[in-house]
Amino acid sequence: MNTSDKSWLSNTALNEMAKEAKGDNFLDLFNCRSNDVKQKLGFRSWDDFFTRTFKEDWTYI
Repeated sequence: MNTSDKSWLSNTALNEMAKEAKGDNFLDLFNCRSNDVKQKLGFRSWDDFFTRTFKEDWTYI
C-alpha cells in the first residue's frame, strides 16, 4: 500500500470509496487505526485495508 496519486490511499480513491458507500468521508465510515494517510490510515497490509469494517454507528441507507 502506498499513498501515491494513483493508489488506494489517494484522495480520489478514498473519496470514491466513501461515495460508493453512500457517505461523504472515508474516515467517518470505516474503522481506521490512524487518521494519517502518510501512516496508511493504520492499515497493516493490503488485506487489512480490504477487509476493513464499517464504524458501528454507520448505517447503509
